[in-house]
Amino acid sequence: MYAVLVCSVAAVMTGCSSHPATPRGVVEKSLECAISRDFKGFYDCYYFPEDRQDEKKERIKMTEEIMDKNAEEASNEMPTSYKFVSEDVDEEKDRASVTFEITFGNGRTKEQTVWLKKEKDGKWYIRD
Repeated sequence: MYAVLVCSVAAVMTGCSSHPATPRGVVEKSLECAISRDFKGFYDCYYFPEDRQDEKKERIKMTEEIMDKNAEEASNEMPTSYKFVSEDVDEEKDRASVTFEITFGNGRTKEQTVWLKKEKDGKWYIRD
């Protein structure tokens, strides 16, 4: 469970307060929030409809608890830096993918792609 959660936090990944206007901006925000351990900001980059806001709060709480409980191990598996590889946006279908290379606290690197969708509110969100 811990490894899955850490991978989820790292996957996804400017400031953590406002919602970016582009798919790349959303991914950048999620990564910056993961690096700074702003898990509310991180999960704000994911789409949670109104009827799933309790689930979002629970994910934030669970992530914070796991990171606090396993701080040393978590720091090795948390992202420390990233660089973008590509971005593909399909405006007609309101879908996008962003690929980036992420470096973790233990020095390991991994290329990863996340998919995003523009929702009814006109904002891009990472889809899980």
